[in-house]
Amino acid sequence: MKPAGSLGSNTESVHFMMSPPFALGASAVLIGIAAFFNQLTGAHINLWLLYLAPVVVSTWFARPAFGAVVACISAGTTLVVELTSGTPPAGRMAPYWNAVAELLMFLAVWRILVLLKQSYRKAHELARTDHLTGVANGRHFAEILSLELEYAHRHNRPLSLAYIDIDSFKQVNDQRGHEVGDSLLRLVAQTMKQAVRANDLVARVGGDEFAILFREATQDHVRTVMDRIKYHLSRIAAQNDWPAAFSAGVVTCTGSACLADELIKRADRLMYAVKTAGKNMVKYDLMP
Repeated sequence: MKPAGSLGSNTESVHFMMSPPFALGASAVLIGIAAFFNQLTGAHINLWLLYLAPVVVSTWFARPAFGAVVACISAGTTLVVELTSGTPPAGRMAPYWNAVAELLMFLAVWRILVLLKQSYRKAHELARTDHLTGVANGRHFAEILSLELEYAHRHNRPLSLAYIDIDSFKQVNDQRGHEVGDSLLRLVAQTMKQAVRANDLVARVGGDEFAILFREATQDHVRTVMDRIKYHLSRIAAQNDWPAAFSAGVVTCTGSACLADELIKRADRLMYAVKTAGKNMVKYDLMP
């Protein structure tokens, strides 16, 4: 089984991360290139832009702490080159003052990159999260489902999809108000997240509809989890005297012929079959 992770972490393409050894290796090569050209040109020509490149690479494409370390190494390398280049310094302390100035400049750029990276992460997270419940939104769920199906097909692993609808949600909204309706949605999302594994994915795909993607999960495992979810959701509704029930359709893909659209349609049809048959149940199906 793939390692557990945060929302969508198993299949999400990571936009600005590479392995730390590779990032450090690339930074070391860039520092070496900068030092080589610096030796050729002599200390009187400042090549600080070349030394800045490894700081950018290590900060943006690896972990921020690496960027700070590389900034110190880059500044130290400029000092060594200036002391060993044979070019007479303007003063005894000049090489050291130059190195300190370059270190401060490298660290300033490093800090700016760290802040930009944090802003990017936050914006990326908001773009894939439902603002009310905190779970994945429908767009992100569809992206992850397609990627997970590809993984399941390649490695011949099962995958299950559950569609859950809150019965009588409109009645709760009309009788108790939208604040109560929002509280119900948040509690439903929280209950589902607590019931599934860390590497499963819960999403809000409609006004009162949720979906759960069970990675590498057999139908027996999904039945156990869905029974637990249904029990807790029914208990929450009873404790709060909410006229709400929960209908769900679950489809398990066991072969390589499953397509994302067909999987969603089947789960959705099962869910509405439950609503037609009397609501507050879970129906299961298998796709070869």
